[in-house]
Amino acid sequence: MNPDSLPQRPPETPPRTEPGAPRPPREAPPTDNRTVLTHVVYGLYALTFLTGFTALVGVVMAYFNREPARGTWLESHISWQIRTFWYGLLLQVIGWVTVWVLIGWFILAAATLWFVWRIAKGWIRLGHGMPIEDPYAFL
Repeated sequence: MNPDSLPQRPPETPPRTEPGAPRPPREAPPTDNRTVLTHVVYGLYALTFLTGFTALVGVVMAYFNREPARGTWLESHISWQIRTFWYGLLLQVIGWVTVWVLIGWFILAAATLWFVWRIAKGWIRLGHGMPIEDPYAFL
């Protein structure tokens, strides 16, 4: 068999810089203790569906993490987490109080979906190193 007749690998091409060229991979956001604690709070909020009480631990951690994060991009996440806890608690109370009228079951379901949405949105943005645009918004 002639080595010249075998298919050849194409030569390595240098990175393209013209429009439409793929971008180089984005660097991961810097990780420090405040970022790790913010991840832990989102994790504790997610675990509350299994344990029922870890959201309380998470909101306490968020309050302790609030001052060190002031003035940084993490401040929006901390505010988001604290509001998620208090709004979620309010929706759960309203749902349980009205459950005997049957509308409470719908309120509880909506509150659960809302809580999951807030955890997912915040945690994804945190993972990408992005702040929450409006931490005081309901959605």
